[in-house]
Amino acid sequence: MPAQNIILLIAMLFLSGSCRLSSEKEKEFTSVKIPSSEKIAQAANDSIALAKDSLRIDSALNAALQLAQQNNQEAYTDSLFFVYDSSTVLQLHLSVGRFFSSKFRHMHVRIRYNGTVGNTIHNVYRLDEKKPAHVLSSIHWDLESPADSIGDINGDGFKDLSLCWYGVTGCCMRHTYDVYVYNPSDGSFQDAQYFLSPSFSPVEKAVRGVGYGHPGETDLYKYIWVGPTANLVEKIIPDKTHKDQYLRKIFKSGKLLLREEKMRKLPKEYEKITGLDWFLGTI
Repeated sequence: MPAQNIILLIAMLFLSGSCRLSSEKEKEFTSVKIPSSEKIAQAANDSIALAKDSLRIDSALNAALQLAQQNNQEAYTDSLFFVYDSSTVLQLHLSVGRFFSSKFRHMHVRIRYNGTVGNTIHNVYRLDEKKPAHVLSSIHWDLESPADSIGDINGDGFKDLSLCWYGVTGCCMRHTYDVYVYNPSDGSFQDAQYFLSPSFSPVEKAVRGVGYGHPGETDLYKYIWVGPTANLVEKIIPDKTHKDQYLRKIFKSGKLLLREEKMRKLPKEYEKITGLDWFLGTI
């Protein structure tokens, strides 16, 4: 075959491969969905709305801080209402006092705002300084029915802040507590520790509760407080191979599984916890 014909054949094969490659790439690119102008505009509007929400919340918190700096009372409560239009309202409730210890005064601010997303927002400030110190912040969706309480959770003699809420999705019992343990040395708080359907026992420095799952198929758990930290010490699950018997898992330092043992009956310490009927499947 003449050299010119060989060169021509190679060129044709190369072009054919290039066309196939281009075709494949074209298919790849045509499969990418480009957002419509309406969706892009909606995303931009949502971003603007969220920014507006943030500015409104910051403005309300600044108003609360100004009130706290102007009011010299040892303890008091107050409320503020901000109406932005016929359907958008921000409600702010503040409480000032020595809630957690006698050493520091704190201001607890609870905001309910039905802006872009209905939220309940908690902020805590330490006030016994020239400039208030922000020591805690939390936010929950209103549909989760959040509620707050103050009391000694870890048994150290100082009151802590706990936020209870109920998840909007899921199949099973799921009361959740976010526990913020108080640091008496500087008036701050530990990061939140989360407990599902718990029963607190400050005297025993213990937390017992029911895990997530269907009735008769979930677990019991027990945590022990070591200072400000709750360490998992055991879990009890139904023994699937023997009816009305259980398997206990013993943990060290909250993570390491030390051993497992079978049980014919539950320990008495679990008899009065909330949700035991869910664990037993008798609900």
